[in-house]
Amino acid sequence: MFHLATERGRREERAEATRTCAGFAALDPLGRKIGEVEQLFSDAYGEPRHLKVKIGGFFAARSVLIPLRRVAIDREKRTLALQ
Repeated sequence: MFHLATERGRREERAEATRTCAGFAALDPLGRKIGEVEQLFSDAYGEPRHLKVKIGGFFAARSVLIPLRRVAIDREKRTLALQ
């Protein structure tokens, strides 16, 4: 029972991360900024699977969809780092 409650809590936490990451800076594995997170897409289990990022300058802005393997979210720095 405890295991199920703990897993449910983790899923809810991951789902919340999906909703609150818009506007974070998306970073590559070396810490360089890729662009701004528009949306984080998760699977049925709440695991992040794709990241929609706005890249480019003011006049050349476009969005790209990046498949994810691992990601680290830093709420204090408002960054999402691909790993």
